[in-house]
Amino acid sequence: MVPAGAARPAATGTPDAGAHGITCTPSASRQMPPLLLGQPADAEGPVFREPWEAQAFALVVSLHEAGLFSWNEWAATLSARIVTAQLGGDPDLGTTYYHHWLAALEDITRAKGLA
Repeated sequence: MVPAGAARPAATGTPDAGAHGITCTPSASRQMPPLLLGQPADAEGPVFREPWEAQAFALVVSLHEAGLFSWNEWAATLSARIVTAQLGGDPDLGTTYYHHWLAALEDITRAKGLA
């Protein structure tokens, strides 16, 4: 079940105007990358508490689809951010997941010379 006020992408991560300004619509030509361990989701896919979470998600998917990094590179970068946060005391309750996602996006764009 999606929390009240949460936005969700459909199978592609393509942003579209909707509740809180962010929902996503399916596209037959695109396939969503697999969920990552710890990614907030329900039976239908990822869920987002705030519009910026959906925007960060869509940006990562778009950069990946553009060939700027592989999904394995992304998963490793995000995992490193999460491990660092856990070692620093993050209780890993799921509420900080997209904060790590955004920090990892900053890390990978710097590492790839995109920032």
